[in-house]
Amino acid sequence: MNKLLSGAAVLAVLLSGFSQAGQFRGDDSNTGYFPEGKLKKVRGIAYTYKTKKGVYSGPVVDGKYVYVGSQDGYLHVVNNKRGTEFSKFRTKGNVSSTPHVEDGKAIFGSWDGFVYAVDFANKKPMWRFKTGGLVNSSPMVHEGTVYIGNDAGYLFALNAETGAEVWRFNTGRPVQSSAAAWKDWLYVTSKSGKLYCLDIANGQVLWEYDTQAPITSSPAVYKGVVSFGSNSRFQYALDAKTGKELWKFRTSSSIESSAVMKGNQVMFSSNDGYVYSLDRKTGVKNWEYKTLGKIPSSPVLGKGGILYVASLDGFVHAIDTGNGERVWKYNAQDKIVAPMSLHNGRLYYGTMSGDIKVLK
Repeated sequence: MNKLLSGAAVLAVLLSGFSQAGQFRGDDSNTGYFPEGKLKKVRGIAYTYKTKKGVYSGPVVDGKYVYVGSQDGYLHVVNNKRGTEFSKFRTKGNVSSTPHVEDGKAIFGSWDGFVYAVDFANKKPMWRFKTGGLVNSSPMVHEGTVYIGNDAGYLFALNAETGAEVWRFNTGRPVQSSAAAWKDWLYVTSKSGKLYCLDIANGQVLWEYDTQAPITSSPAVYKGVVSFGSNSRFQYALDAKTGKELWKFRTSSSIESSAVMKGNQVMFSSNDGYVYSLDRKTGVKNWEYKTLGKIPSSPVLGKGGILYVASLDGFVHAIDTGNGERVWKYNAQDKIVAPMSLHNGRLYYGTMSGDIKVLK
């Protein structure tokens, strides 16, 4: 760790910025909804922060700071006002995991096989946990427990304060998705091709659903429906309690990204270049929106009914969720595969060139 805070007086001032919480997909149900974010018109770039390699981790905003991993092996902490480095923490592998951040404490995984917890507010590492495999999965924290997968096929439940293992579940294939919580149940997908519903207390399987194709899409759960995509080219919706299939919708290519669920809509993207809106209960298509590239980055929804999508056509697209029409599109002049995030009227994203950019 380097360039961490020095001096009690400086620390006291800076601690006021550590006040919020954030994680992959915005909440512990992975709905992809960011109620504090809206960008109706792009005025330009607020700032650009450069890392040394590509960014596959999603930026997370916590108060005055932005946390994001990079393939350069660091978790970077950026001053959100100036766009300058506040701190960074080094691991021995790529950091493609999107961190969970709360009150200046970041939890994230690395390709070195460890899950790390670092207290940036008090300038000290908290703990690390050896998983035995690369960690591409993003942590989900629910009621004091961290849920995170690894490429050896395990989903781990860890104590968020100590890093002690609570339980583990073996899917047999890499878990690169992020788990979702709803009531007393936990949902996780795996490259085994299955969605698993687990007892959140002990990791016991309650039911499973097999798509017969690898899954990297994270499940989203909302009002009793769990939805996810698969390399089978289908988007699925299941009864979150029983696992009964409610509907499935076929696209023309694999689905790597995670869905947005809000109101009566399930909105998701496919590598066929389209963004789709379906009725949450029936799977009937409301609208589709065409881009000119694959879309591995997961869409995000802000207030005001605007969906933000990064396509490999090089553009960020803003879509009206009411009718599927374009609100605006912005030439990112780079490729974006990492998830984006919204905060206070700004859109945050990382690029394959290693930049963190903020649209205002």
